[in-house]
Amino acid sequence: MKTENKKFYEVLLGILLIIIAVLSVQLIINNKELIIGKVAYANIGCCDLNCQDTSLNNCPNNFNPGKKCNELPQCNIGCCVDFEDYCLDNYLKSNCDNKGMFHSTIVNANSIQTF
Repeated sequence: MKTENKKFYEVLLGILLIIIAVLSVQLIINNKELIIGKVAYANIGCCDLNCQDTSLNNCPNNFNPGKKCNELPQCNIGCCVDFEDYCLDNYLKSNCDNKGMFHSTIVNANSIQTF
């Protein structure tokens, strides 16, 4: 009699586990928007020195946590017109501030659109 009861409880437990597994999978499928999301990394941001997305440990200069470099005005790339009116192309705005006037886009040879 004891072996029959033990067998009965093992089968009952197996069925119960299958039901829980099926309900769990169904819950995950129906609520997948709760599972998918953004992953946040601690101490990731933009380093002002070279306008590179990096970690706080890899940035010896001003660090902007949680910011992407393309979101920061000082990381715009464009033409830096120096004090002798030469256009230094592909300059970061932050590197141009002390050297001359920064322009984000050259429209044509005669007209410069300023940032």
